Amino acid sequence: MRQTVLVALSLTLSAAVPAAAAPVDSGWPTLAAVTDGECALEITGNGKIFRIAATGLGDNVPGRYQISNGDMMPIDWSIRTSEEGRVARYYMPFRWGHAGERIAGGTVEVRITTPACALRATFPWQREIRVID
Repeated sequence: MRQTVLVALSLTLSAAVPAAAAPVDSGWPTLAAVTDGECALEITGNGKIFRIAATGLGDNVPGRYQISNGDMMPIDWSIRTSEEGRVARYYMPFRWGHAGERIAGGTVEVRITTPACALRATFPWQREIRVID
């Protein structure tokens, strides 16, 4: 009897498990998109947090990931693409030393380079989160 109840409870709970949640960035609008041959860079965001994703970069190859935003010290990272030739990162713009000035936003420049590609795009950001329908 006890084993039957446990099996029934287990089946009930597994049926009640919701489907996987959508990624946090699903539905975010595209703010910039560029291509270079087979390579593509797409930047999506909600106005405060951004997803920078590139494809077609070459499988498992080294590259550079660079971001500049106003007078901030630029980000300049060495990267390695995935086995599928992709790379993706989230970015939240921030301007150190400007807390009292309440900078409302700015323009971010992104560069991703590999032996096969040279991608560059810019996008605007603001402190407020946009409402996305």
